[in-house]
Amino acid sequence: MSRTDESLRPLKSRITIFDEPIICSFCTYDVFIPYEVYVNVEEPGIGVYHVRYSAICQHCGQAKIFSDPSHFDEKTKNYIWALNQYLLSERKYKIKIIFYIGKKERINYRYF
Repeated sequence: MSRTDESLRPLKSRITIFDEPIICSFCTYDVFIPYEVYVNVEEPGIGVYHVRYSAICQHCGQAKIFSDPSHFDEKTKNYIWALNQYLLSERKYKIKIIFYIGKKERINYRYF
């Protein structure tokens, strides 16, 4: 993710806020899996929720809680994106399909 309005994906990644990396305060590692957390900060029953992020360190398991400081700048009339996510690994699958084509005596295989 780079300067978009997407939320952070829950995949192993490096996260920056204003191009400063988030670093675990316990083990100083910088690889996290972020999750969205909805917090009711008003009186119970009103139903006003705010989005916070919780990121789990992939080295020690320590949780780091942060929010998105992105905002609209009145002077420049631009929206300033603060969060960036750099994915480290995405699962990719390779599928091999084999079809039998032909008579029973003769075997022909086609690979796609």
